[in-house]
Amino acid sequence: MACPYNPRHGYTTASGREDWLKDRGIKGKEAKKISSSLVADPDPTAPLYYWQVYSLIGPDAIYELVGDFYRRVYADDEEPWFRDAFTRISGMDHHVATQAGFWIDTMGGGRTYHGGDYRLNFHHTHNAREVMTARGAQRWMHHMSRTLNSFDFSRYDARVKACIVDFLATKMRKYASQHNWKFSAKDFDFAKDIPVPVPRPRDDMGVDELKNLIARAGLDSRDCLEKADLRQRAEEAWARGAGAPHEGMGVKDLKALIRRAGMDSAGCVEKADLRRRAEEAFAQVAAAGSRTGGGAGAADTQAPVAGK
Repeated sequence: MACPYNPRHGYTTASGREDWLKDRGIKGKEAKKISSSLVADPDPTAPLYYWQVYSLIGPDAIYELVGDFYRRVYADDEEPWFRDAFTRISGMDHHVATQAGFWIDTMGGGRTYHGGDYRLNFHHTHNAREVMTARGAQRWMHHMSRTLNSFDFSRYDARVKACIVDFLATKMRKYASQHNWKFSAKDFDFAKDIPVPVPRPRDDMGVDELKNLIARAGLDSRDCLEKADLRQRAEEAWARGAGAPHEGMGVKDLKALIRRAGMDSAGCVEKADLRRRAEEAFAQVAAAGSRTGGGAGAADTQAPVAGK
């Protein structure tokens, strides 16, 4: 399925990709292997990069996310110092417009953040210096994690949520280095249960391919001593990304999985009942995907027609 939005380069799109490569220490020939296209690969198990996100979700979703984030910031009575760092600069509408403009610009939506990296660096150094600290980053991610977890990503490609988290973590590590604070991975603990779609492992895959697949899914393979262990872990990685029930899955997501299989959750009184029904549903969807040559939910993880 074609991406529903036509992307364009912005002022910060190319530098955003460079940030991603630098963050991972990727250079030279290896860097050239990382797609510079602003159009997302339609394969729902292929890597998605944050400079391609606009092509899948467009501007409205970004404004919705950023708007919800700033509503939370402006209502922060628990940590008023954080709220006040924003209110003293401007009203909420200004912050939403500029933050959304930066996201859209970096994610492939065209020139919406005039001044680019120079403007951003000036803002962080002179206007936002109170929050450009480890404490500020923690509180920023406190609100953003809740924003992301309350947003309905089921309308979009299954890769989008994890990709936005990757965007935020990449930028936070950069800002921590620029402004001399220690990046804390704990600020991103909320993202551990976000599934990342990956291809289903094949019999002809080598050890390195299996390890890369597992790593892309955010899982660890260091305890896999034999290739058979890697294959099993890779299968777990695929199943998790394809929507298999797991401990972190909520009632809403379990019911959605059951509906995808054309099954009914009536009679499931406890969450444990829903989990069992969802496991049956996933097995049915996976079997159907195997017969048609795709993975579980292959059709469902394509980008749908955008809109509310």
